[in-house]
Amino acid sequence: MPEPEIIRPGHVPADAYTRFVQDTAESVFFLDPEGRVASWNQGAERLSGYKPNEIIGKHFSVFFPAADIHARKPQYELRVAAKQGRFEDEGWRIRADGTMFWANVILTALLDGDRLLGYAKVTRDLTARRHAEEALRQSEERFRLLTHSVKDYAIFMLDTRGHIISWNEGARQLKGYESDEIIGEHFSRFYEPSDIDRGHPQWELEVALRDGRYEEEGWRVRKDGSRFWANVTITALRDATGRHVGYAKVTRDLTTRKEAEEELRQRAAAYANINRELDAFSHTVAHDLRSPIRAMEHLTSILLEEEGGGLTPDGVETLRSLHATALSMARLVQDLLDFSTAAGRQPTRDEVDVTALARQVGDEYARLAQRPVEVRVQEGLVAHADAHLLRVALSNLLSNAFKFTRKVPHPRIEVGVEETEHGRAFFVRDNGIGLEPAHASRLFRPFTRLQNSVEFEGTGIGLATVFRIIDRHGGRVWATGKPEQGATFYFTLPPAGPTDPQEGSA
Repeated sequence: MPEPEIIRPGHVPADAYTRFVQDTAESVFFLDPEGRVASWNQGAERLSGYKPNEIIGKHFSVFFPAADIHARKPQYELRVAAKQGRFEDEGWRIRADGTMFWANVILTALLDGDRLLGYAKVTRDLTARRHAEEALRQSEERFRLLTHSVKDYAIFMLDTRGHIISWNEGARQLKGYESDEIIGEHFSRFYEPSDIDRGHPQWELEVALRDGRYEEEGWRVRKDGSRFWANVTITALRDATGRHVGYAKVTRDLTTRKEAEEELRQRAAAYANINRELDAFSHTVAHDLRSPIRAMEHLTSILLEEEGGGLTPDGVETLRSLHATALSMARLVQDLLDFSTAAGRQPTRDEVDVTALARQVGDEYARLAQRPVEVRVQEGLVAHADAHLLRVALSNLLSNAFKFTRKVPHPRIEVGVEETEHGRAFFVRDNGIGLEPAHASRLFRPFTRLQNSVEFEGTGIGLATVFRIIDRHGGRVWATGKPEQGATFYFTLPPAGPTDPQEGSA
């Protein structure tokens, strides 16, 4: 039995080399000097789909697309490999079934001295990598087209130290720099000197790196030195391994909005000042009118009592009309005073026994009504509010309830608290003449009256006062009802603070 051939440096047994080439997973085969396939291994069969008897003897150009054959690319590869000893390329190749794959090809000339013996050819399938690269290229191209076509936003990239590495059309229009002027510069160029001195740009990058994202609004500077109010978002970018690779920065010009907000703020301040002056004026006028109106009411009352018998019927009627007018004016003056007080007074926040307060006010109106009215007040009602202002609000709501149940055979008024779509709310409910739902929101405007002023007296100030009082407390007020089916007036009050009692409050 012959001894097996030993592998020595510089010498590999031919059969061992042949077995290695045949069994390797790579596509490795040989061509003769003219480019015809001279051997075929298992890797080549798996990659290209040809059996050895189908491919050996055929020219290797069978693997090339028609356009490459027309361009004589196979002959070019052989010529370069023969001249330089080696040729490497990537390109599309064709399998036996006609499908294409992206191949890395290495073609090595086999020489015996100056004599060309043939070529060794190694082919690897890189289709998956090619598709991934193409997808990445398309994604990058879409991103480039997107960012460069957007004109309303400045979108650009920063390196890890804050230097600009890309610049879109929106950035050019917003900031005034051409790309060749700004790329490579630090993004702090857009900040005011005071921001730079306190290290604000660097702080933004640090926050973005720590939290992943940073957003703010503030003044920024254009190339020409003009300022604009900007919304800025900086996002830290990391690669697949989590390594920090830079930042994406998006800037929007909100100067127009900022100017509009400032104008609105100034107008609101001006209107608030006008309202304060009007409230002070109405309070002064109402206060000054109370004395002469009271005198008119008192004098007409005395005349009716002491001199009424000596007057003609028309004279008596005139005095009565004058007395009624004085009473009406007195009510209007008091309502105006309550209205101005509700606007000018800063509410306190004390615990108020709403049950007791509602019963006191209800009893007062029941005595004045001089008719039986059922008044139900829920037990345990508590609020944290200004007691004086809350009494004014309840007085107006209960006054309305008594007034508009005047013609109901069995008048009923309820005061309580219940859950609503706006949370827990106090309510004053009656079974009086009701209201049109479409008109409910108008009830709280000053001097607005939806009922006949002859049939139901009033000044149109009471519900506007209620609205002001609840609004000053930070709550809301609304009404529901239907004609001839009664009405319900709701109001909410903010909850007590964390250390205040909560039980029974709304």
